Amino acid sequence: MKEDARFIKNEEKIIEAFKQLVLEMNFENITVKELSERAKINRKTFYLHYATIEELVKSLEIKYCEEYIKFIDGLDIFHDYKEIIKRFYLFHIQKGEFMDKLTCAPNYEYIRNQ
Repeated sequence: MKEDARFIKNEEKIIEAFKQLVLEMNFENITVKELSERAKINRKTFYLHYATIEELVKSLEIKYCEEYIKFIDGLDIFHDYKEIIKRFYLFHIQKGEFMDKLTCAPNYEYIRNQ
């Protein structure tokens, strides 16, 4: 099912809607109903992808971690630490304001403490 074009398209819509909402409001105020309306999908469709909004966040965290690991692939943590740090900031900048809010904004500490 995860390879189905509709499933992938809906997944993209959910993630994009979530990113928009994160930039507009506090995480605690984001509801499945509002996210589904923003994504122009049925709430049942959201639940085909995620059990909760927190699960959506976890999946994005995993995705970003995997991307970052590829971004620093081949670097030695003991010898290339300066480059690893540099790439961490570059990666963060590439992800934009959404990543900023999730990782730095005080009112998003709830997400980071899960």
